[in-house]
Amino acid sequence: MKVIVICCLLVAIILSVVVAVSYFSVQRDVVGWQNRARVAADAERVHENMEKIKEGMETWGMTSGYARYIWKTPDYNMAEIYKAVSAITERAEKMIAVDSTTIAYQLALDNLRETIVELDLHAWEYTWRHSSLSSVLFCWIFWIITVILIFYWGYLEDW
Repeated sequence: MKVIVICCLLVAIILSVVVAVSYFSVQRDVVGWQNRARVAADAERVHENMEKIKEGMETWGMTSGYARYIWKTPDYNMAEIYKAVSAITERAEKMIAVDSTTIAYQLALDNLRETIVELDLHAWEYTWRHSSLSSVLFCWIFWIITVILIFYWGYLEDW
């Protein structure tokens, strides 16, 4: 019984580390660049950062499907989110040609930043669904249930 508990715990810990690294990677390649784009000082920087978001989304396969298992609404449609990122990237590219000293440029840049702030990339939900985070949760639940059953059946006395 002790071997089963230890094996379950090791599997849960190893899967947790693997998923944590995967989640960090998605955050680094997608959400990190979104944060940089929304505080960029000019349209050229916004465009560069939005291009990096697109590359990150393509790398992690965040260009189709849904970010959730259940309640597949347009808000969680990764293809629509990718289209929004592409549209923002195109807007930033068009703004590069505009004179940066004009009021229209500054207003457009502020509008672009507000749009980026409002854009939810659903990286957490996507990671949960596509990187086996749910499997880690089930491993931990299985381990906890095993320990509870061991306490219930009194097997700990044999340890």
